[in-house]
Amino acid sequence: MSTDDRELWREDAKLGQSVASAKEQLQTNERALQGMMDKDTANGLRAVKRYAKQLGLEGVYGPLYELFEVSDRYKQAVEVTAGTR
Repeated sequence: MSTDDRELWREDAKLGQSVASAKEQLQTNERALQGMMDKDTANGLRAVKRYAKQLGLEGVYGPLYELFEVSDRYKQAVEVTAGTR
């Protein structure tokens, strides 16, 4: 095995670890988010995702909060607005 091959192997291993770490963090954050929702909302969102996947539905992208990012400047305003009923 050449030096270049070993270096590529090390880089691949590092990237694999980074991906695994990011997946774990995503799962942790998703669980935390679900813990902030009422039970019916969380169950409904899971059901929509499950049915969309099972039925191969096109055009189902997820709940609105997953479809965009809000800059730090507007996060508090969005959170306050989303919290009103």
